[in-house]
Amino acid sequence: MSDNKTTNLKNWIRNWYEGTFVPYDNDQSSNLFFIGGDQEFHWTARAARLMAAFWLSHWKWIITTVVAVVIAVLKFK
Repeated sequence: MSDNKTTNLKNWIRNWYEGTFVPYDNDQSSNLFFIGGDQEFHWTARAARLMAAFWLSHWKWIITTVVAVVIAVLKFK
């Protein structure tokens, strides 16, 4: 039973992170139509994506800064 709950939680997180696909709205009376659509994300999923992108771009100086601050706090404590 707990395995089923874990699977449901994984699916919920995946659906939250991936967002929903919204197809383009085509005019029924027009001879022109568009194929495709947009991926819409929940605002929290957009924030998580931004934080992940920031971490992946700047992880080297973030870790260095945290280590330097911890050493300074321990030294001057």
